[in-house]
Amino acid sequence: MNNHQRIIILIFFFSLIIGLSVSSNASITTVITISVEADSYVDSDDPTSNFGEEDYIKVSKFEGINNTNTTKTGLIRFSLTELQDIDIDSVFLELYVLMLTVRHRIGVYKSSDVSWNELTVTHNTRPSYNETVLDTELVGPDWEWYSWSVTEAVNDSVETGQITFVIKVEKIYKSTDWVWFFSKDSELKEGYSPRLYVNYTESKASSGPNYLIILISLFPLLLKKQQRNKGE
Repeated sequence: MNNHQRIIILIFFFSLIIGLSVSSNASITTVITISVEADSYVDSDDPTSNFGEEDYIKVSKFEGINNTNTTKTGLIRFSLTELQDIDIDSVFLELYVLMLTVRHRIGVYKSSDVSWNELTVTHNTRPSYNETVLDTELVGPDWEWYSWSVTEAVNDSVETGQITFVIKVEKIYKSTDWVWFFSKDSELKEGYSPRLYVNYTESKASSGPNYLIILISLFPLLLKKQQRNKGE
């Protein structure tokens, strides 16, 4: 084997190594929209009634008789099984306002209780919740989407497979002002029920040109040309 052949073989193997190593991981941002599993609201003025089949989720807070606060509180539950084994970037709870009397500051809270039944839950049997607000949003006007950041709460609940959100008015009003959000049972406007909007990062291997095939096909030609040059 002469020097020219050695050089060709060295070039071939060096290029082969480069070709095998030319690959990268491409990060792709993907979106999942998760539909609500169950929703309802409870009313402190009507503590034994259930509202799980209503077209709306009504929330309010105002001063009642003898300075007692009257509240209507929303309950929303989601299944998180779709989010297992993925790298979550952000999660937003999205609610669509059907009607409201005035602009309201709405707070979202997390409950670890996912056992409630939307067709039986009442104010007296409502789930307890963590009183640290996850996020607040000033809601108004109506007929629009509004969103609350709930990333950390969802991440903490993925392993259990479900999460409950409690929806409350943050300010006490002097009158019976309220907000109505579309529920999953609304037939008025399908596709506007509560949902989770999830962004996550998906890694996919991507390769450059297939240098291995190119080099294997060219190698005999290089040797043949080198031998022909030697004969000349």
